[in-house]
Amino acid sequence: MQGQRGAQDSTAGSGGTDAEPLERGDEPLVVAEPDAFALLAHLVTSAELCLTEPWDYGTFRLVDAASRLAASMLPCSSGQDREFLASFLADLEAGKGGSTLDREQYLEFLRGLSRRIAERLAGRPVSAEVSRGAPAAALAAAQAPAPGIGIPTAAETLGQPPPAPAEVVLETIRSRRVTREFDSRQVAYEALRLVLEAGRWATSGGGRRVHPLLIVRDPVTIARLRAVTPGMFSSPPVVVVVCTDAGQAAAALIQLEHDATTMIDVGTLTMNMLVAAQALGLGACPVTSFSHAAARVVLDLPAAIEPELFVLLGHPAAPIRRARPARAAGRAAAALPAGFAWWERVGRAEPEGGQDAEFAAAIPLDGEIPPV
Repeated sequence: MQGQRGAQDSTAGSGGTDAEPLERGDEPLVVAEPDAFALLAHLVTSAELCLTEPWDYGTFRLVDAASRLAASMLPCSSGQDREFLASFLADLEAGKGGSTLDREQYLEFLRGLSRRIAERLAGRPVSAEVSRGAPAAALAAAQAPAPGIGIPTAAETLGQPPPAPAEVVLETIRSRRVTREFDSRQVAYEALRLVLEAGRWATSGGGRRVHPLLIVRDPVTIARLRAVTPGMFSSPPVVVVVCTDAGQAAAALIQLEHDATTMIDVGTLTMNMLVAAQALGLGACPVTSFSHAAARVVLDLPAAIEPELFVLLGHPAAPIRRARPARAAGRAAAALPAGFAWWERVGRAEPEGGQDAEFAAAIPLDGEIPPV
């Protein structure tokens, strides 16, 4: 990639210094073959998913692909190209998640990226950095941990009476957050089994359990799976694949193409595992953005087994952010957001203090509900 330009000037910065325009005759860039095929898989599966996912997922997938390509190019570059790629990659990583926060700010971020890469192609002075401040600041604010938040550790509660079981469960639910980046630590086998056990005790329509779990810990398989899973931002040590067994469903007289309860069962099973992971100090992330056709090949699934959802498990690369302070023991439930729940009929707000005169008047003094 660098060719003669790198030999001529290997110390010039990327901001304000002229560089020769890129031409077809330049020395070719060598990208590792696994990286090249992984990026190719990412692009093709992203194109498939763009037809069914929300609009902002598509632009995120493209920026994520650019980030992956820049990361693969970086080790092979030198001089001005290396400086440019390092700065460009930092911009991509800092702002790529902004598509879900503010569309106008994200558009300005993308225009800045386009301007910088065009300047590099033309050999003109490259802008010092993309105007990424708004998306990056919004992301940082959303991810910043607040002091004194989360479930107290054993050391913190030493000498204090243990919280009531309900408080522990509610605080675990309230403090749970999705983890998208994992460190290199492995998940202890017993902790993994406890997460799976939590999934086992999830509700299931009619007691018909047709969703076996496939546990994947092989790093090679996980790397291949990530290549066809645009929603997997990093490689976790464990992937739990929630499947549907068409053979078991047929034996239970379930019509998968018509029975929506099976997808509800997938959701309850997944949520149980997410909450259990939080209680065990693990990070977890549900992923549905993957190519089913490609995942079937990577996982070598039989025809009757359909992958429905991935649960990524591991230790968070950074402290899990918590959006709200810990709930004080015995404190009353927080106010529900407007529009989250209606009372008695659609559009009706929560009665103050739970006292509903209209509803109470409809119930006889003896407490019996009158027949319809």
